[in-house]
Amino acid sequence: MEKGAFLKDQKKAGIVLSYLNMGTRMAVNFLYIPVIIKYISKEQYGLYEMMWALVNFLTLMDFGFSNTITRFFSSSLASGNTERIKETVKNSYSIYTVIIFATLTAGLFLYCGSVIFYRNTLSAEDLHIMYLTMPVMVLLVCTAAAGNLFSAFITAWEKFIFLKTSSLIHLVLQPLLVVFVFHFSAGIPQLVYTETVCLIILISAYAFYCRKYLCIYGRPSFSFTPLSGEMFKFAFFIFLNMLADRIIWSSGQVILGFTSGKLSITYYSLAFFLVSSFSAMSFVTANTFYPAFAAAAEKGGIEAVRSLFWKTGRLQFRLTLLFISGFLLTGREFIQVWLGPGFERCYLLSGILFAGFLPDFCIVTGLPAVQALNKHSKRSAIILTTSLCAIVLEIILSRHFNEYGCAAAAGICLFSGNGIASMIYYSKAGLGIKRLFLGFARPLTAAVPAFITSYMVIRAIPCVSGLKGFIIHLMILVSVYAVFTILVGLNKEEKLQLSGISGINFLYKKHY
Repeated sequence: MEKGAFLKDQKKAGIVLSYLNMGTRMAVNFLYIPVIIKYISKEQYGLYEMMWALVNFLTLMDFGFSNTITRFFSSSLASGNTERIKETVKNSYSIYTVIIFATLTAGLFLYCGSVIFYRNTLSAEDLHIMYLTMPVMVLLVCTAAAGNLFSAFITAWEKFIFLKTSSLIHLVLQPLLVVFVFHFSAGIPQLVYTETVCLIILISAYAFYCRKYLCIYGRPSFSFTPLSGEMFKFAFFIFLNMLADRIIWSSGQVILGFTSGKLSITYYSLAFFLVSSFSAMSFVTANTFYPAFAAAAEKGGIEAVRSLFWKTGRLQFRLTLLFISGFLLTGREFIQVWLGPGFERCYLLSGILFAGFLPDFCIVTGLPAVQALNKHSKRSAIILTTSLCAIVLEIILSRHFNEYGCAAAAGICLFSGNGIASMIYYSKAGLGIKRLFLGFARPLTAAVPAFITSYMVIRAIPCVSGLKGFIIHLMILVSVYAVFTILVGLNKEEKLQLSGISGINFLYKKHY
């Protein structure tokens, strides 16, 4: 096989394996979380989530350099400049030497500060668990940082099959090993120690692959070349997005540890997990369309990007409407099946958070659009500002309303920053937000009657509960929604595209 064909196959396999990884991660997490809670209790799960929320702030020490290294190393390989390749590798090892050293130092201060700050809100047993566990969590984050370096090299070489397959194996085997360990001794330390061992094995495989098959040789150092300045500039705006995301995803758990306690953290974390699962699917959709937006910007400029944004926006809006309908009709059933009794408040918490994410879900393809136009820097500043506001609002509201106040604070800031402010910015960038929202009218004409019909059908059939009932109700909704979308929810162009793909021309024969 020629080299070009092999790389093409690697890319195709990488795309398939990326989606498989995402689906597997979601499926494993949905199965894994109830098992963890069963073994260590709801209260201890809240402590576990709080500690991870704290330690995850250390991942900001990466500063977005994994993506930066991939970009610079890829361009060096494409140019065939041997000296530039060596210079990139040298700078990369030096950058991550500094990152790991800084992470260890920051982790030490975080560990000491956490034990002091939480001594009045946590029991002596919980503090002892933090004493045993947080240093290992810091080690795990440092190991993950090293993994970012090696995975960046592997990605730049486009060795997607090894990278995604090894990650998939890790996703599946780690929970199995944790359950095996729990049969002998269950607790947060055992959970974290097992996760750390599994990650060390995975990163060791990455390092071995880079050295053995990619012939990338490097060693820890503190020496840099002039190229490092370009790399730092490129990483800056990536870091701003990382910081904003980390604040939104982790600040609530940290604050609830001060104001409300472990159970509140558990409920809030589970609700955030539910919403973030749909968020992950939305952003995978956005990332999938990035090459198309880049090509549109290159060939047709703003007009082509705007047209593609309208099309992808309508597609994403239909998926969002389906999720809303499913959440309203089957959300309570799902939580009951997934977590069992005692977690009912997760439904309302999820609804509050989802309401905050809703505008962002509807315009999620706006991010790759402005990235393709190289107009995304100001959006990063907007998102960071609203994320910082979220911290203040979470502190105020959680003191009075516990996890509900924290969810409301996060929802308000998401709605205003990721939603309203981003819409205004996209409009000023020339994406045509008004036209996009006018295009939402037809999907709504299908979604509303589909929801009403599904609700009536579900109420009319004999009562079926549990997993079986949830699956039946979900199948009814999806089927009814698909029929209404095909019949009345598509415009002329979309009907032609669908009929060409699926061969269902007879549905539209009367129109043409």
